[in-house]
Amino acid sequence: MPFTKNGTIGHQAEKIKGFVEGLRGHLNIEIEYRDESLTTFEARQLMQETRKKKKRKTEKDDAIAAAFLLQHYLEEQREKCFPSEIGENLFNEDR
Repeated sequence: MPFTKNGTIGHQAEKIKGFVEGLRGHLNIEIEYRDESLTTFEARQLMQETRKKKKRKTEKDDAIAAAFLLQHYLEEQREKCFPSEIGENLFNEDR
């Protein structure tokens, strides 16, 4: 959900919130809101760092932004389930 710079819910976020509330009545799963602010910016930064061509494709930027959003979520969940050192050791790529 795109929050405004001051953390409030804007017009687009209100539309998303209405859609999600409609889904809640049909799904038996927990739905969490995630702040997607700056994920496209992060994606474009990464693309610039890894691309030799300067030509951008919006679809690719959005796909990478979604990946960043998922990555941030998974990291938060890992911290909830495996706080501090336990989670770091369990998921350390160097092992």
